[in-house]
Amino acid sequence: MNKKDPSDSLLRLAPLVLRLGLAAILIYGGVQQVLPVFSPESDQSMSADTAGVALSANWTTVVGAAECGVGGLLVLGLLTRLTSLGVLAAVGYSAYTATASAGAETVQYAAQMFDTSRAPMLLLAVACASLLVSGAGCLGVDCRKRKKAADAESVIA
Repeated sequence: MNKKDPSDSLLRLAPLVLRLGLAAILIYGGVQQVLPVFSPESDQSMSADTAGVALSANWTTVVGAAECGVGGLLVLGLLTRLTSLGVLAAVGYSAYTATASAGAETVQYAAQMFDTSRAPMLLLAVACASLLVSGAGCLGVDCRKRKKAADAESVIA
C-alpha cells in the first residue's frame, strides 16, 4: 500500500512557499522601479492613442517591468525552472558587473560575493537554484501538466 508520509507533503509545500516568496520579492522590487513612470514629475512618460502605445522610459523601468512579469509567472507556477534560471543568470551577471567594475582581482572577487551588502543577492541566487532543482511544487501550472501527463500514461499502461 502507498502510505503517505508527513515528509511527502512537506516536499510538495516547500517549493510552493519558496516560489511564492520569491515572486513577492520580485513583484515588490519591480513595482518600485515601474512606479516612477506614473508620477507627474517624472521625465518618463507613457501615452496611448490610436497609433499605439508610446513609452519613454529608461532601463530601470524596463527591468522593473520584467521583474513584475517574472514574479507573475512564478505566482502561477508557469515555466518555473526556466524563470528561476533566468533570475539566477541575472543575479550572476549583476554580481559580476558590480565586482568587475571595481577592478577586483580573482581572489577579491570571490571574497566580495560574500560581503554583507551582497547578501540579499546571494540569498536570491540560492532560492532560484533551489527552485531550479525542485520545480514548482504543488498548486502550479507546471505541476498540473506533469500530473495530467502521468495520469494519461497510467491509463495507457
